[in-house]
Amino acid sequence: MASFKLLALSFKPRNGYTILSLMVLMVTSNKGVDMATFLEKIMDWALNKEAELAKDCKIDIEDIDKQIEAVEEKRKKLKEQWEKEDAEFGHVLDKLHFIKANALKCQSDKKD
Repeated sequence: MASFKLLALSFKPRNGYTILSLMVLMVTSNKGVDMATFLEKIMDWALNKEAELAKDCKIDIEDIDKQIEAVEEKRKKLKEQWEKEDAEFGHVLDKLHFIKANALKCQSDKKD
């Protein structure tokens, strides 16, 4: 974790591209809760720094537009992936409920 803290101290936004890189890293990382929490804090810090740059008129709107477009695209892909996986779970659950119903029917037939 110390190396990540060092990264946080040396992190400096550069016209928005670093924010985009961190978003991709945050979404694709599977290092656990601690890594996710760390990345969330870095993201908030970087966004706050970019907000300060925007207030001082020191940020390029095209960079922000690129970030928005990239995040929206990533969000769309994640939503599509979630919907596909949710449908697969729904299919499995339907089959399991059918199996359970048949098992309960057999159980009640044995009692009779």
